[in-house]
Amino acid sequence: MTNGKPRADHRGHAPAGLDAIFSRILLACLLTTIASVPTVLLAQTRSTTTTTTTTTAQIQTQPSLNLVLDAEYSYENSEDFNGALPYPTQLPFLGTDLLSWYRSLTGVSKSVDNITSTEPEPNPYLLLKLATQYQQQSAGIMQPSTTITSGGPVFDVDEFEQGIIDKLDSETVGYAYVINFKKKHSRSDGRGAARNNNDSYLAQSQYKRMNIASISKTITAVAVLQLLELNDLNVFDPVGPWLPDDWTKGYGFANPQIITFYDLLTHKSGIKQTAMAIQNFDAEFAALNLVKWNGLKAMVEYGIMPQFHGGEENQSYSNINYALFRVIIPALWEAAGQPINALDANEAAAVYQAYVAENVFLPLDIHQPSCVSATGDYDPTRYYNVFEANGTGAEAGNWTLSCGSGGWYLSAYELAKFMAYLRYSDRILSDSMRELMDLLDLGWSYNWSLSGDHGRYQAHAGALYFDSVEWPERREQQGCIMKFPIQVEAVLLVNSSIETNTLPCTVLRNAFDAAWVN
Repeated sequence: MTNGKPRADHRGHAPAGLDAIFSRILLACLLTTIASVPTVLLAQTRSTTTTTTTTTAQIQTQPSLNLVLDAEYSYENSEDFNGALPYPTQLPFLGTDLLSWYRSLTGVSKSVDNITSTEPEPNPYLLLKLATQYQQQSAGIMQPSTTITSGGPVFDVDEFEQGIIDKLDSETVGYAYVINFKKKHSRSDGRGAARNNNDSYLAQSQYKRMNIASISKTITAVAVLQLLELNDLNVFDPVGPWLPDDWTKGYGFANPQIITFYDLLTHKSGIKQTAMAIQNFDAEFAALNLVKWNGLKAMVEYGIMPQFHGGEENQSYSNINYALFRVIIPALWEAAGQPINALDANEAAAVYQAYVAENVFLPLDIHQPSCVSATGDYDPTRYYNVFEANGTGAEAGNWTLSCGSGGWYLSAYELAKFMAYLRYSDRILSDSMRELMDLLDLGWSYNWSLSGDHGRYQAHAGALYFDSVEWPERREQQGCIMKFPIQVEAVLLVNSSIETNTLPCTVLRNAFDAAWVN
């Protein structure tokens, strides 16, 4: 017990990483699939002497914003990679009995009446791994429409970049993008205006910070996974014990404790449906800002309606899920040894931001991150309606007390750096936790982790909308981070609506799918 918070006995739980059973099933799956996507981890060099000529040139042209990439982000690629997509062989049809398939792979034979084996049942991680494979197989994600051979189409990064430009140049006020290719910062630019002529014109830049809205959730997820591993906790452990002791905890958060870290990370808690149901009959509750302290406290007190919890049919996106982590992360950090006193709204927000700054951003040499637009930027980006491009823009302002589900201010360049390290390095997440994050879509948007023409793409979108009697049309900010099955990651931030109402994630997906040439 640390300051009222449990240091749980985790005997009987699956460990945070992959256990022996998981390893066994992975081996079986490898044998079944015949081929697998090769993974090459980046070399962990810290020496700036290995920086390439290209990297040096990049650094010299960057503005002095303390955003210079270190050698590790732009290191020389050690693998001869031409962009050809390494498709695995489609799994054979496996039916719907997940447990039976597991038993067939492991050689375990059990029946209801006669259990003859002492082989342990698979842990939740394993079953979800298998479920993911089922979903991929049934959706045809693992199998390309045509077989790509050595003489087949290959990915062209220039075509990818041009596809983004062709779509957005005439449909936005301003946007910024960065493309990582072969584990390097490859292409980037800022186009259009960060502020128009009515707002003291400022050109858009890939180095200029914007409010990244719900893309913040992926960053929060990384912080949560760090702390779960540090405290020897499981993503299927309940979150109730990590909420403030003086909060009244309703159904799901206590008696029984059924809401888990996994539920919040994947929007399967049922919180959105429950909140909407409560608002129908409770005017006081409906008036609360549910992502701030008092709103979260009220939501926890009401608890979750059982019919809305768990299962794919109850996956419902809600900012409340991730806003709760602004309260939970300080408790997890305290359990890991950081002295933290009793919290209120301001203290929880400060501790959350301090943890993320120190443990997610600082290892990537990203300095002075903020949930306030003016920090380090006294001419902040404004957000516009593309049909009133010459009107005044909106500013997102101070998100300190609601940061976590949204609200971080970062540049496209900084986000691309985050994506590179998250994918290829253990600097901010261990190998096992990175695998778990991708496997279970923890911090990836469930509605944007999807199939494209070339496999499964994982992403998170973000958007803010600004309405006012001063503005006939609402102002918008939109963005997307996306990684593809090959060594490609992309970031797109747009500081206006898009004329055709196309979403940034759609722009990236379509541009990537069109960037394959013979």
